Amino acid sequence: MRFWLALVCCLVMAPFEGALGRGPAGLQENALHHLELRVEGPLREVQLSCGQAGNTIWRGEILAGESRTLRLPVPLSATRRDELRIHADGGGTAELVGWLPPVKTLPRFLQSRSLSGPVPMVRRLGWSATLLLAAAGVAVLGLRRRPGWALGVGCLGALALVFCPRPPEPGGGILRVFEGQGDGGAPRWLRTDAGVGALQVDGSATLLRVLSAARGQVPLTFTVEEFLGGEDRSIGAVAPAGTRLAASWAPARSFGALTQGVQGFGPLEQVWTRGVGAASPDLWVQRGPWALGVPLPEVQPGLAPPGWLCWGLPQGRGILLARVAPGGPGWAVEGAVPESVWVRLVGFGE
Repeated sequence: MRFWLALVCCLVMAPFEGALGRGPAGLQENALHHLELRVEGPLREVQLSCGQAGNTIWRGEILAGESRTLRLPVPLSATRRDELRIHADGGGTAELVGWLPPVKTLPRFLQSRSLSGPVPMVRRLGWSATLLLAAAGVAVLGLRRRPGWALGVGCLGALALVFCPRPPEPGGGILRVFEGQGDGGAPRWLRTDAGVGALQVDGSATLLRVLSAARGQVPLTFTVEEFLGGEDRSIGAVAPAGTRLAASWAPARSFGALTQGVQGFGPLEQVWTRGVGAASPDLWVQRGPWALGVPLPEVQPGLAPPGWLCWGLPQGRGILLARVAPGGPGWAVEGAVPESVWVRLVGFGE
């Protein structure tokens, strides 16, 4: 009996390898702050060390005798300014002007919504864990005439799986979500770009949420690359492997009407609703694709929407969820090409 118990320990613990090595996920409300630096050339690079919060690296070209004021993202708020260290490379100087006023807190209608998750939370076994599992199984089988030893080896093997190095979670593609909130008038929209481990951050972004299993603050590295004398630049954010990042901001473009009677938003590949009409008072129903310029399609049989997309949405409101068809809003924009584009609209049909 103890022999079979030991064998079961080795096999049953394998799927939880990695899960047991993780604490509860922590969410930072906003990890994006901005400051201004006064720089004088010649300069090619400026590094801002922010202690345990991470760092910011600016790269560009400022000629000798030229001076500019740089607006840079940092993972550190003004309350911890004593942790900031500035290093200029190239012979010029860089001095702190000050932090820019913080943006408002996360909009209320986003506070309870799930952080966009482009990567499913599936545990994988690395090569070291796989070999250890196989070795423990062979050892347990070899000790089947000594159940006590077999039980001990099986338990040690299962425990060792927890501490084996895990392969980094795949980064996956960028997932883009248009978050809408309608309260009797035209919906207010926010655009959210989400990724794992790394994310290209739009210069208009005012919010950066971070979801990680690590306890405490997650270190972030912002890299700012400037071209054409500062007329064009890119901002990248990098976090430890497996960390989910989501940057949000108000999109510059306006969208067409999205009501039950007419669809002017863009081609939608798949649509789900809840609390819209008598057909779906409390349950999600699928309505299939929704083309431009036509009323909301009738209910049709199908699967429920992805769990991450509908988690945390308010009860008692009309809600529309949709996957945007390629070529629709969110696909042909500057920045990284998304893996998929989605819509979450609260207040639909009200």
